[in-house]
Amino acid sequence: MHEMGPPLLSVRNLRTHFRTTLGTVHAVDDVTFDIHRGEVVGLVGESGCGKSITARSILGIVPPPGAVVGGSILYSRGPAEQPVDLVSLRPTSAELRRFRGQEIAMIFQEPMSALSPVHTVGDQLIEAVKLYRPRIGDAEARDRGIELLRQVGIPSPEKLIDAYVFELSGGMRQRALIAIAISGEPQLLVADEPTTAIDVTIQAKVLELLRELQAQTGMAILFITHNLGVIAELATRVNVMYLGRIVESGSVYDLFDDPRHPYSQKLLQSIPSIAVPPGSDLQTIEGSLPDPYVRLRGCRFAERCSEFMADVCDGPEPDLLPVGSGHHARCYLYESPARASATERVGARQRG
Repeated sequence: MHEMGPPLLSVRNLRTHFRTTLGTVHAVDDVTFDIHRGEVVGLVGESGCGKSITARSILGIVPPPGAVVGGSILYSRGPAEQPVDLVSLRPTSAELRRFRGQEIAMIFQEPMSALSPVHTVGDQLIEAVKLYRPRIGDAEARDRGIELLRQVGIPSPEKLIDAYVFELSGGMRQRALIAIAISGEPQLLVADEPTTAIDVTIQAKVLELLRELQAQTGMAILFITHNLGVIAELATRVNVMYLGRIVESGSVYDLFDDPRHPYSQKLLQSIPSIAVPPGSDLQTIEGSLPDPYVRLRGCRFAERCSEFMADVCDGPEPDLLPVGSGHHARCYLYESPARASATERVGARQRG
C-alpha cells in the first residue's frame, strides 16, 4: 500500500496542443491528477483520447508541432525539497534530461520501434547504465546490464546480452525495454501500453514482473492502457480519459464496482465476461471519436451518450464533480441540486 502525503508527481491543468495548418488539436485539455510514491495509477480510454500525449508531456518529449501550452507538472524529489515544475524546463535542457531515466522513466508501446535493430541489447543497456553512472567502467557496466536482465526475468542473461532485438521474442523484447527503463532506478515509471503488442500469456507475465519490480524498488507507476482488465490487475487508482479530458477518477474499486460516467460504464460493458450468455454480442460504444479539430460545446461525450439530455448536455461543459469519497465524474447527472432540478424539468418536457 502506498504512503499518502505530498504527491510524487502533481499534474495541474495540463494543456498540450498541436497547431497545424488545418487547425489546433487540443490533445490534452486541462488535465489534473496526482501520483503518490509507491502507487500504481491507471490512465485509460480509447485510442486517440490523449493518454500517450499526457505521458510525453510529463517527460518533455511531445513531438512537433505539439507543445505544452499551459498548466504545471510538479515533481517532488522528497518532502524537504521544493517541487520542480517540469513544464518550466526546456525540453532540451540538461536539467530535464537529468529527470529522464533517473527520476522518471518510460516504457514505450512498441519495443521494435523503441529499440535499435542494429545494436545488441547489451550495447543499448550498457549505454543507459553508463549514462546514469558516468564513472563506471565498461566491465562493471556490462555486469550491471546482466544483473538488470536477470532482474526482469530474461533467462541466460550472460548470453542474451549480446543478442539483437530481432533474435528475441515479443515478451523478451518488452523485458529488455523494462530493463533499460529501470537502469537509472527511477522513482516513477511511465508504462505506455506495454502489453499491447504481446499475447495474453506473456502479458500476464509482464504484469507480474511490474508488480515484483514495484515491490522491490518502491517506485510509482503510471500505467496507460485501453485494456480495463489490465487496470483491474495492477492499478490502485484510475483516471478515465476522453477527448483530452479526465471524465472520471477514483479507486480501482470505484471504477469497477460503481462507475458513474456513462463513458466509463460503456467501457466496462464492452469487456467480455463469463457472466454473459454464450453467443451474445459484445456491447459497443456507439459512434466514434469526433473530429479532433472541432471544438465541441458542452459535454464531449454527448453525441455518443445514451443519457444525453437536450438543453443540458449541450450547454456549458460540466465540471469534475464529487460522487463519493475520492470519486469524481464529469457529468451533468451529478450536478448541484439546482442543476439536478433543472435536469428533471428538461427530462419531464422530453417525456411529455
